[in-house]
Amino acid sequence: MKLAERFSAAFTRLLEFLTLSPYHHEVAPSFQFPLAVDHHKDVIALPPGPIFTPPGYSTSDNFQCNYTEMLGWTQCWTPGNHLDCWLTSPDGLTNLSIYTNYENVNKTPIGIHRYYEYDVTAGTVNADGLTFLYGKLLNGSFPGPWIRACWGDTIHLKVNVDPSFYQGVSVHAHGLRQWTKMHMDGVPGITQCPIAPGSSFEYIWPTTQYGSSWYHSHYSLQYPDGLQGPLTIHGPSSKDYDYAPALPLILTDWNHDSAFSGLTVKPCILLGGVGDITKCQPGTLNDTEIKGPFRLSFQKGQRYLLRVINTAYAAGFTFSIDNHEMWVVSADFVPIKPYNTTAIRVNIGQRYNIVVVACPQNSSDTNFWIRTYQSPCGSVRGSLGPNYMNTGIISYDNSTGPDPTSTQWPNAQSTNCTDEPLLKIQPIVPWNPPGPGNSDIPRKISHGSAPTGFPKLDYAIYPINAAFQPLQVQWGNPTFTNLQNTNWPSLSVIVPEDFSADFDNIYINISQSDRNHPLSTLSQIHLHGHDFAIFNLTYSDGSIEPWGPLVPRRDVFTVPRGGSATIAFPADNPGAWLLHCHIAGHASSGLDLQILEDQQAAATTLWPSGNSNALSNASSLCSSWSSWCTAQSTAPASASACVETDSGV
Repeated sequence: MKLAERFSAAFTRLLEFLTLSPYHHEVAPSFQFPLAVDHHKDVIALPPGPIFTPPGYSTSDNFQCNYTEMLGWTQCWTPGNHLDCWLTSPDGLTNLSIYTNYENVNKTPIGIHRYYEYDVTAGTVNADGLTFLYGKLLNGSFPGPWIRACWGDTIHLKVNVDPSFYQGVSVHAHGLRQWTKMHMDGVPGITQCPIAPGSSFEYIWPTTQYGSSWYHSHYSLQYPDGLQGPLTIHGPSSKDYDYAPALPLILTDWNHDSAFSGLTVKPCILLGGVGDITKCQPGTLNDTEIKGPFRLSFQKGQRYLLRVINTAYAAGFTFSIDNHEMWVVSADFVPIKPYNTTAIRVNIGQRYNIVVVACPQNSSDTNFWIRTYQSPCGSVRGSLGPNYMNTGIISYDNSTGPDPTSTQWPNAQSTNCTDEPLLKIQPIVPWNPPGPGNSDIPRKISHGSAPTGFPKLDYAIYPINAAFQPLQVQWGNPTFTNLQNTNWPSLSVIVPEDFSADFDNIYINISQSDRNHPLSTLSQIHLHGHDFAIFNLTYSDGSIEPWGPLVPRRDVFTVPRGGSATIAFPADNPGAWLLHCHIAGHASSGLDLQILEDQQAAATTLWPSGNSNALSNASSLCSSWSSWCTAQSTAPASASACVETDSGV
């Protein structure tokens, strides 16, 4: 399909979504007719759609899904049962469920608009008993407040940056597809200018997917300093459960100097935003309350949904609960066929929903360790104490007494740098990408010589046999406001769409440098605006990771040191989308690129110059940024505030 034809079809779907109904006529033909007429010509109105508390939560939670605009639709699950179904049509013939292809926006439920407003400030953080002085916070807290929505809702997040804050800000909703919403993706220098201190910006995020994720700053190295929080979109599950704990389980590493310093000072590991510095760094005296370990209460025989999210800057983790098996039901935002295991490998940016049955194996204990070992896929610089991995406790008696004496599973500590096996990542809704429609040559990830004047830009992902090409965006001149360009600065690293066949899929082959090279690395690759299929994941010894029968897909995967893989995704989301390593230091060092899809459609149909509210808002934001930077340039103490020394993302 040619570019114009492909976008025309996509834009028609968008118009259907905005003007008529979120349901394509092939899905539910009766939904264009919310009223029925009987033989006596009396109009019978269909009742409003359902309002309900999401599965696993108490009605006292004060959060409800609201589908009242979906006339005649009903809830098709009951507490703890049939959670693979979400909503049923008035005639009972159509379900919105785990089997619905959420890539088709015409099959998205009609939810409600949910409004959040957060203030960005600088402040101190007590996460582990040792004060962190360089916090960058949302509403004064770390992690930031929990953003919740239901499948089909639209999230509005207004971000106000305190006038006394000393950097720009952006906020990215990790993993959200953002279909035709490039300008809401929250990447400074690509989708927007940074939000200047004293300014505000409202993000609007339609939730066409469901599951667990996080939101975070994409401004240089801000998120490791605290500007991040959990994001949950309630929806169906491929396995039933009875309860969901109050908050997602955020796994992260924690440093006691700013990520911007490049120094490692008394690192620690946190679970749920809390840790214990005396466990991570034996001999260190705490100066505030030690909040770790994280605690969860279980009741025997019940099934618990846990949302496990890695928001680290350097560390991969292996997550396990002593004496408890788990069922993995989603990988990133992709619902998968449940599989049973005793430990999962969670690399940076990855998320897993797991269901744990509260039935300890081979033990009569009442308290059990949650363990979060660092993995060979990444770790903090410097050493940690021998018990650093004991970050949480499952308790059956609500005890706050002595530490558990439980024994870890044999696979609680991984010895290899891998993701969860591709054979186990079996999507409920399969993809079968056709052959590549682009002719982009293979790309390699490597350390190299930084361009003159940019000493920090020493990593890149660039074409094999081409010159080393790291990325650096221009904060004050984002790609979004330049979509009509035909030439780009070399440091923008923009990969234009280059179709040589009538296929709609972009294929990118990515390889790591020689594993024996002293600066050889591994990467956790994340793509904005898309899930992607993964093919031919190859290790340095030439072995290929087995997969099948379904093509695995997600939005973050690990390219092993000295290895390679191919990813594929449909070119159906106009605009520029960041592909980058989610190891924060690598992204900061230039290991990023921009994939530009349907440039003509983006520039002339979605956001035409001189006739686009989104472009007007972007211009206003850039004006505020420029004014703030001009003011800083005259103050010696902050003259470098707007000078980019890294990639900017």
